[in-house]
Amino acid sequence: TDDGIAAVNRGMLSATVAQQPELIGALGVEVASKVLKGEQVEANIPVPLKVITK
Repeated sequence: TDDGIAAVNRGMLSATVAQQPELIGALGVEVASKVLKGEQVEANIPVPLKVITK
């Protein structure tokens, strides 16, 4: 969040973790396309998190 990033910048936190919504959406579309084509997909598809530090 913006608050988390601001806290890192002020030195109140050493780091914060951010999800990557663009990547989540892109992977969702890829997986949906595979499902519609009848392809097998993993039950769990991890999306890397972004670590934000100063």
